[in-house]
Amino acid sequence: MTAAESGTYTDFAQINLGGVRPDGSDAVNDVTFLLLDVIEDMRLLQPSSSIQVSKKNPDRYIKRAAKIIRTVSASRRSSTRM
Repeated sequence: MTAAESGTYTDFAQINLGGVRPDGSDAVNDVTFLLLDVIEDMRLLQPSSSIQVSKKNPDRYIKRAAKIIRTVSASRRSSTRM
């Protein structure tokens, strides 16, 4: 499907955060946390977002991502009940 056929470009976008770099080092950085803030503040549904988790990632990244997942999941459940 082309962008013209779908009517939107967000169908082809994905925000992928965390994980490790090709050299195996931690890929979490300040921009990761900035994007997590944006996803939470805007309750961003599109573009889709994913987190990659590694033992090398800091605990605060995993806890922050889990908090957002809980918050967004709860808001989606409550909005479907309206």
